[in-house]
This record gives sequence, structure tokens and C-alpha cells, in this order.
Amino acid sequence: MCGVRIHLEHRDLLQVIPAGMHIVDALYKLYPNDYKIEANFALIGSKSVPEKIKKGVPVEEIMKEWQPKIEEFKKIREKYLLYKPKKHFLLSLW
Repeated sequence: MCGVRIHLEHRDLLQVIPAGMHIVDALYKLYPNDYKIEANFALIGSKSVPEKIKKGVPVEEIMKEWQPKIEEFKKIREKYLLYKPKKHFLLSLW
């Protein structure tokens, strides 16, 4: 059996979305004929992301496209927050 194990020393510092995107990108580049990128659709949440990865669009560029929607969401959620998010909160990563 083959696989990868990732051990985190400081999991609260991990940028989960970028890390996951880079892992998917690397697996597809390493195993384009064997890695079924579409099987990760539920984790990725977008049909366009696997298509862009297949076309070789850099992960940073894909995530940069999300920034306007992230900023819009942050403005909407602000009035519902009971506390200020930490600096490394998911939506302030990029």
C-alpha cells in the first residue's frame, strides 16, 4: 500500500485551503493518468478548479480569483461576529 502521511507540529498555523490545493495540484502533476482529480470535487467544491489544474493554471492564480467573493463574504459576516477573528483565520489567509 502506498500513501503519504503528513504530521503537523503547529496545526493552528496551517493554511488548509492553500495546502490542500497544492497537494491536489502536485498529485495531478505527478500522476496525470492515475490521479482522479474529479473524485475530489466534494472537497474542492467547484468544477472549475479541477479543470484549471488540468490546464496548468497555478494554484495561487486560482485562489486569487476567489478574493473578491471572500471579501464580499467577510463584509456580510462582520455584523454577525461575536469576536474578532484571529489573524490566521481561514478567510484572511490570502
